[in-house]
Amino acid sequence: MKIVITGSSGLAGNIAGVLRATPYQGDSHEVDEARVEDAIHWFKYDVFINCAHVEFEQCRLLLECFDVFKSDPKKTIINISSRAAQPNISKGYMYAAQKSALNHLSNNLIYNNADKQCRITTMNLGLLNHPTLPSLDYNEVTSWINRILTWDSHLEIPDITLQHSHNYQEVQEYKRLDNAKKLI
Repeated sequence: MKIVITGSSGLAGNIAGVLRATPYQGDSHEVDEARVEDAIHWFKYDVFINCAHVEFEQCRLLLECFDVFKSDPKKTIINISSRAAQPNISKGYMYAAQKSALNHLSNNLIYNNADKQCRITTMNLGLLNHPTLPSLDYNEVTSWINRILTWDSHLEIPDITLQHSHNYQEVQEYKRLDNAKKLI
């Protein structure tokens, strides 16, 4: 399976490293890392993991990839989005708008495109790898990506939210207090 992922550090680096080492039906994954500004030769790939967040570039790349993948039921697109895309959650307004745009475009391609045969999953992630606050770790997210890639090809999970089970309001208060300490 040939995979292209945007990004090479943090979550993207973890995903790429784990997928390279994970056999799929006896074969290793071939994983290429790309920057969002790179020209990606979509026809070479079976899977696109849309991970790197650079303003609205995830939307552009999703649409570009979809135009090539849409007629092939063996192709998969996984968008890495954020729980912040939900209304009234994030104070990072532009980040939330960019992730909301990604989710909205993904849903339009899934539900409003009669030609769509590829699978598309958007993963809305909560707080990641925070050193002191309750958060997901990269391996938990990567494990879910591996599940999506290895499930039966007729299954599609259009949208999944992963977050730490700790109370959301408490985590937000901890973040606020942590940021207030930094200002002092």
